[in-house]
Amino acid sequence: MICQLRIYTIRPGMMDSWIDLFNQQIRPLHVELGIQVVNAWINTDANEFILLRRFTSREEIALKESEYFASPEYVDFGAISNDHISYMEVRVMDEFMVETDSVWDELAAPWEDDAEDVSDYTLGIAFAYQDRGDYHVEKGEYDLAIADYTQVINLYPDLPFAYQCRGRVYAEKGGYDLAIADYTQAIALNPNYALAYNYRGNASFQQGNFAQAIADLSQAIALNPEDYYAYYSRGIAYQQLSNFNRAIADLSQAIALNPDDAWAYRGRAYAYGNKGEHDRAIADFNQAIALNPDDADAYYHRGHAYRNKGEHDRAIADFNQAIALKPDYALAYHGRGNAYWWLGDFDRAIADYSQALALNPDDADAYYLRGIAYGNKGEHDRAIADYSQAIALNPDDAHAYSNRGEVYYRQGEHAQTVADCSRAIELVPDHAEAYYYRGLSHIRLGNDSQGFADLKRAAELDPNLGKY
Repeated sequence: MICQLRIYTIRPGMMDSWIDLFNQQIRPLHVELGIQVVNAWINTDANEFILLRRFTSREEIALKESEYFASPEYVDFGAISNDHISYMEVRVMDEFMVETDSVWDELAAPWEDDAEDVSDYTLGIAFAYQDRGDYHVEKGEYDLAIADYTQVINLYPDLPFAYQCRGRVYAEKGGYDLAIADYTQAIALNPNYALAYNYRGNASFQQGNFAQAIADLSQAIALNPEDYYAYYSRGIAYQQLSNFNRAIADLSQAIALNPDDAWAYRGRAYAYGNKGEHDRAIADFNQAIALNPDDADAYYHRGHAYRNKGEHDRAIADFNQAIALKPDYALAYHGRGNAYWWLGDFDRAIADYSQALALNPDDADAYYLRGIAYGNKGEHDRAIADYSQAIALNPDDAHAYSNRGEVYYRQGEHAQTVADCSRAIELVPDHAEAYYYRGLSHIRLGNDSQGFADLKRAAELDPNLGKY
């Protein structure tokens, strides 16, 4: 005897409706077609539904499944069944566990060289390619999976599920245009294919086309209002467009459907943080950390929320934890450096900015802030070097020009101050500090009329700077 083990990962919030579908339609069809169901189990922790079926031979698997997928009953509920399943693993077993391609080769081989039999058993061959494609996906063998799914499509070009499967593999490889083309074909064949809208929306998101992503994810939600992933993804897309209220609404709905998902809490926390609602952000990060205590990113972002509230000691504690979990976390060193900077501990700030730059030499902001820290310590040459590097990485940083101009002023290099502050004013015409230090340097260079004009303008922009 041959047993087939089928492990379905059911989408969050859909296990009850899947069990109803199984009991009311899937299992009765098995009985009608003579497919023996040995037993079924639920793995609640992993949201898995596990089904064990028994056949007399591998050949019978192909024959029975051909009848199953060709039946009018399956045509009626097949799309609904597929919408419940986010991942499927199939194993065929006899006295040994079968873990190689041989099982699928054996399924397909009887018909490959006989044209007349191929016409009789095309669906069985297609199913063998489908299963082998799923196996290759599990092993990360994406090119082989694409080849098998393409064989299914060649045999059954009107099968939406095959296009959806191949599209997902293209997306895994980063081929989002190809993925979108397959999802679009699946939708053309089945306009009510909620899962294809979901996946196409996520592919558009990866391309940065957030408006298209929202449109597709909205359609997925309209077709399946219990689709947790669609709410989550749409919420993140809204966040990318800075529509934080809608992001919060969608992520809240995702949390309602799946209260144990740390990612949704994190996403909503980011949205609250962008709205300046730091206490709410911290509450959501707390929940994310409770669900996943090893999430370095959650500690890092909660640290930022504490820093934005002025609670720098708590921020440092969170950045410490993020670094403990991920020692090469450049952003966490940068964030901790900011907290030390605000506490006036410039030596520690400099040490952390230096570590952040060792891990990420293109961090212009770290050079800029380390330059300020060096300036506050009176180390002007080092400050100038850091501002210069910040400008090299970001030539439109008006503040780096203005700050470097200020340091040049303190060193008595007034021509350099005038040049840097003039560039800062070109970039930001209302830059009060740039007018102030340019005015002082003009006066020291003997350009009194220009100097007093700049100081007057600085006073208009910021009276605290313009007192002279």
